[in-house]
Amino acid sequence: MVAENKIPEGKIFCYHNPDYSLSFYARSDVPTIGLNEVAGLKKGSWVFTDQLGYNDLKKKEIKFKVLKTFPSYRVTLLKLSFLYRKTRERQLKNDYLLEII
Repeated sequence: MVAENKIPEGKIFCYHNPDYSLSFYARSDVPTIGLNEVAGLKKGSWVFTDQLGYNDLKKKEIKFKVLKTFPSYRVTLLKLSFLYRKTRERQLKNDYLLEII
């Protein structure tokens, strides 16, 4: 999504959840920044975060819109409950691609 939309370096950041696959697909380094840095981002900046980061931004009253929600599961923590189709949904968490508005 990042590469397809030609988001330039310096316009997309990770908050709370460094995601190395995002850097791979963006074809550039996506820096991880802190909450105060997110609060200082210009309109039009993109932020990739997890559920905890999303909640932090809401509490801090940072204005954003959700561009896309991604189901997420850390495969390094693989468990039987994820492999079993009937219980997989309960194991998923959400990651979010947000735009600062």
